[in-house]
Amino acid sequence: MKYLKDEMMLLQSIKIKREDVKEALDNLLDSYNKVFNIAVHQQNYINKKRPEYAREMEDNFRLREKNNYLEKEHKRIKLLYKDRMDEIRKLEKLLKVYQKE
Repeated sequence: MKYLKDEMMLLQSIKIKREDVKEALDNLLDSYNKVFNIAVHQQNYINKKRPEYAREMEDNFRLREKNNYLEKEHKRIKLLYKDRMDEIRKLEKLLKVYQKE
């Protein structure tokens, strides 16, 4: 923002006699002024919302950790379930063999 401010002061100090160049310079200064105002507004908004953003980031981090933990638990339980199902199938086969005898 300091660069933008210095650039505006430099352009305002230029003395120009041609009307079309003056108009272009005025348009340029107006654009710079708008950009500067937007930057100031955004900076104020960010400073005002910083605690809220920090809290949201912390909440998101906790949710990601919890989600990661739940995904790992889901995989672990899925593997356990698969192992148990394999054991049950083996036992059912053994049961069928013993029942036939």
